[in-house]
Amino acid sequence: MITRNVAMLIWGRDVVSAKSPFGNKVIDLGVVRILPHELFVLIGGAVLMAILYFFLKKSFFGKALEAVAFNKSAASLMGINPRLMASIAFIISGALAGAGGIMVGPLVNPGAFIGVFLGLKAFAVAIIGGLENPKGILIGALLLGVLENVFAMYSTSLKDAASFILIIGILAFLPQGLFGKRYKEKF
Repeated sequence: MITRNVAMLIWGRDVVSAKSPFGNKVIDLGVVRILPHELFVLIGGAVLMAILYFFLKKSFFGKALEAVAFNKSAASLMGINPRLMASIAFIISGALAGAGGIMVGPLVNPGAFIGVFLGLKAFAVAIIGGLENPKGILIGALLLGVLENVFAMYSTSLKDAASFILIIGILAFLPQGLFGKRYKEKF
């Protein structure tokens, strides 16, 4: 909140229009029309997801990050420094947030308070896909995007309500998310 308010004091409350480096000419694919920048976001997001997946599954630091996330005490006993891993996770998350901001900036007209709304949608996607499953989160994001556009065909005011309708529906029937692990409870 402090950073957001300082940014608002420096740059003002006005929404800024960011120009896409790819232009605004719509690509017509028959049934689907897409902007070049939306295609860039789709491809860029897929590339970032693949890089992150291979980093977490194949590199020493990635495996150490997962070990610390799974059990901090056991990872510490195996010689992994949890504080270093927390710093690395913070750096990675900041870099991914910056890349995400660069990618979606021209699509959403950035302003001082945009992070709250996008953060709520990101939270909804994480809950829908299951907090422990990156593939589920990706599928949840695609599901939310499709649902928002279906709602927008009928009413643009319902587009933003789609995420909340979907999250309420998922939590009512599958509290662990679509792809979350199901645990048996013992009484």
